Amino acid sequence: MILFKKDLVPLIASGQKTQTRRYWKSPRVKVGSVHRVNTSYYPTTGFTGLRIRILRVWEQQLSDVTENEAVAEGFHNLHDFVEYFFCLNGGRSVAGRKLYAVEFRREEQPA
Repeated sequence: MILFKKDLVPLIASGQKTQTRRYWKSPRVKVGSVHRVNTSYYPTTGFTGLRIRILRVWEQQLSDVTENEAVAEGFHNLHDFVEYFFCLNGGRSVAGRKLYAVEFRREEQPA
């Protein structure tokens, strides 16, 4: 299970959002693994019906995120992504911390 904000779920469903960045001490996902997309820690209330497959995981500084990566995060540009990230993660004091970038693709649901 990987938690996402509700406003990001439609972007994952449409394939517009294919990356996420997280402050983890160590990676919590492995390349090739499949995870449920949830909006809550409680699987019965937060499961969106979506699953994602992890394609790549790497360490990164927020200052190294590119414009293309910000678009892959589901945002129009780097400025919008950074502002959202700061709001979500406690402001500009997080700017120097190491984070993990995760690239994924939406898994098709079996018929």
